[in-house]
Amino acid sequence: MSKLTLRTQFLVFSVASALLAAVVGLVGWRGAQELERAQTALVETLEASSNHMDADMMHDALRADVLAAILAGRDGTGADEVKQALQEHSERFEADLAKNAQFHLAPEVVAAVEEARPALDAYVKAARSMLDLALTDPAAATANQPQFMQAFTALEGKMEELSDLIDASASTA
Repeated sequence: MSKLTLRTQFLVFSVASALLAAVVGLVGWRGAQELERAQTALVETLEASSNHMDADMMHDALRADVLAAILAGRDGTGADEVKQALQEHSERFEADLAKNAQFHLAPEVVAAVEEARPALDAYVKAARSMLDLALTDPAAATANQPQFMQAFTALEGKMEELSDLIDASASTA
């Protein structure tokens, strides 16, 4: 077995060092990519949680708007303010949901949002119908209030489920 020359030893050492540096660089680059992906997921999940909390407040605000519309229909004052409030709250509710649809959330969150979508749409539609009815026939609106509250309660359960899923996703992220 012959000994390697100093030049060959230096060349082998240089190549080995370059390969080691490339491996370390590749591992670091992959780690940075993974960290960036995890950070993006966490930021999106936290923003989705904030949007969802706001949407849940708008869910409650729409119920309050319907009750205010019944009162406005009875005493004949404040109809324009109630219409404006319901419009703003329903638009904000929809905007919060649209923002969350743009995020890359966990598949179970996306599926739960899709499952809740019909209840969300039905609730907003019911609130708008109740407002119109309350301002023209407050007695009929009062009589229809139990059906409206069923839509509210159905959505309330779905909103709670979504909150739990988003919170769990945030914890995982």
